[in-house]
Amino acid sequence: MLLSWIASAYLKFVCLTSRTVLRNVGDVPSLQLLREGRPGIFTFWQDRLLLVLQTISCGPIALMLNTHDRKDWLGSLCRAFGPEVFEISLSNGGRHSLVCLIDRLKSGRPVALSADGNTGPREESKAGPFILARETGAPLFPVDAKARWTITLKRGDERLLLPLPFNRIEVTFGAPVPLSRHQELSDLKEVKKLLKQSLDRLTQG
Repeated sequence: MLLSWIASAYLKFVCLTSRTVLRNVGDVPSLQLLREGRPGIFTFWQDRLLLVLQTISCGPIALMLNTHDRKDWLGSLCRAFGPEVFEISLSNGGRHSLVCLIDRLKSGRPVALSADGNTGPREESKAGPFILARETGAPLFPVDAKARWTITLKRGDERLLLPLPFNRIEVTFGAPVPLSRHQELSDLKEVKKLLKQSLDRLTQG
């Protein structure tokens, strides 16, 4: 669709005219794992999606995306950068997409998804990243991004930070969140708290 083509062309122009700085926090080379296409779960706050899209697309990644419907421009925009995209909409739910991501992880590929989705509350972790890590044993990496100049796109409760051209964009990969395959769903509240703390530390760093 025309809107997604314009959006992808604009975002690629931003990437070409901007300086992107990559940082890795901790001893695990998470960015290298991503580039090599090795299994890992990369998660970020939903409003940073457009800031991290080019970087997380550097490897053969599968992206789970929260959209409003299957014709949503955001899904088409993300596909233009290369990821295999599994969309969750209000009409189809997220179980099938989670199963697909679990399959990709078990086959040795990295995946990405937002920690909080687009239905709110913002910057409150959902269960998706925990379920993926518990079912596969893959490491869960928090990712944050910030740019010197952005504007905020608003649609309902959803917020997306749109970087401007000739910018400085910084993407930070955090240390893996300490999880175990033996953790139960009853631990979900504590795990969501750990993930939020990890993302918040990157945001404030």
